[in-house]
Amino acid sequence: MIKLPVLATARSAYLFVWRRRGRFFALAFPAIVVLGLLTGLFSGALRLALPGGDETRGPMPGGSLESVFAIPLVMTILVAAAFLTMFAVAWHRYCLVAGERHSVRDTLRWGPRQTRFLFTAIGLAVLVMIATAAVVVIVVGVLSSPDAAVSVFPAAFLAVLLSSYLYARLAVLFPAAALDRTMGVRDAWAMTKGNGWRLLAITLIAMIPASVAASIVQNVLSGLAVALGLEAALTANLLVALVDQAFTLTETALGVTVLSIAYRALEAAGRGGQVDLIA
Repeated sequence: MIKLPVLATARSAYLFVWRRRGRFFALAFPAIVVLGLLTGLFSGALRLALPGGDETRGPMPGGSLESVFAIPLVMTILVAAAFLTMFAVAWHRYCLVAGERHSVRDTLRWGPRQTRFLFTAIGLAVLVMIATAAVVVIVVGVLSSPDAAVSVFPAAFLAVLLSSYLYARLAVLFPAAALDRTMGVRDAWAMTKGNGWRLLAITLIAMIPASVAASIVQNVLSGLAVALGLEAALTANLLVALVDQAFTLTETALGVTVLSIAYRALEAAGRGGQVDLIA
């Protein structure tokens, strides 16, 4: 059993994405544009519908605000899930399949592989949510006291910690799905034995800096839009949305790269081979 090097693996993920930034941008560009336009238009329409953020103005003509925006919101979520799935599959294969030709068309192709990948994501999310809810119920029951807040806080903290660990242990299901390899929950659990906390630490180290940078840039852009009186302008909303989606795809690429590196190293170790960090 090997121990994944935490800092070296996170560093390899950053180096891999940085050294291949041209290919990353080419593959991510369709998703950035489509999702940026969709979220920008949705955000702009919402600001126009609620000037000043007033959500208590009463029903809109033709129906309530919820009914008017429900369908566009659902469509935006579905399109986002589709594009992120296609990009994640393409980037996993770019990391792991030597000699395979990777083009922009790979990020716009939907087939059985992408369907399996999406169902893997949904199944893992449901499993983590069930485990999280179970932990909260059990801990609250054990620590129940007259002051509910005292019980809920440790329960929520423990639930987040354990669900994150569970997700880290099973996340190797994603690269396996992208490679069309059959892997069950038991197989993933066995592959990541002894590396659960390491995988969680590697993922956090790789993604937190990008998330912090995204938050800072988005707040700066939003602040400038407000200062210039352009917060309701469609152009400003589109610009902020495009930048936000560029960071989202960057975070996705880093997360995918981390999992690809871990999967490759753990698989090689399982065969008695050498651990390979693919930066």
